[in-house]
Amino acid sequence: MRSIVLHWTAHDYRSVFASYHFCIGLRGEEGPLAIACTDLRANMRDVRLEGAPYAAHTRGRNSYAIGLSICAMEDATPRDFGRYPLREDFIDVACATAAELCSYYGIPIDERHVYTHAEAALEDGYFGSG
Repeated sequence: MRSIVLHWTAHDYRSVFASYHFCIGLRGEEGPLAIACTDLRANMRDVRLEGAPYAAHTRGRNSYAIGLSICAMEDATPRDFGRYPLREDFIDVACATAAELCSYYGIPIDERHVYTHAEAALEDGYFGSG
C-alpha cells in the first residue's frame, strides 16, 4: 500500500460500507473502533487493469490506497453538521489506525501519502462537482 485516504461516510455512527477498508464506528456499547470492511488485498494492484472488485473510495486513486472512513456526518451541511457530527474520540481512533497502517506498510506520514478525499478532489479538479 502507498497511501491512505481519509473520509467520512455521510451516514450515522454505525453504518459501514464496502467502499472503504476500515470504518471507524460504533458496535454494541463500546466506544469507537476500527471495523474492517473490505480486504486490503483488493486494492494492492492497479485496479484499472482488471474487473475484480475493490474498495472504490476515491475517484482515480484506489490503486495501492487504503480507504479509512469515520462513520458520521449524515445530512451535514457547511453550517450544520447534522445529528452525527464528527466526534473527537472517532478522530482519535482514525488517527491511531492510520498511524498503525502507515507503520505496517511503510507509508510516509505526509500530505502526499495521507490525505482526505476532499484534498484529492481539489487536486484532481472535481471538488464540489456533485
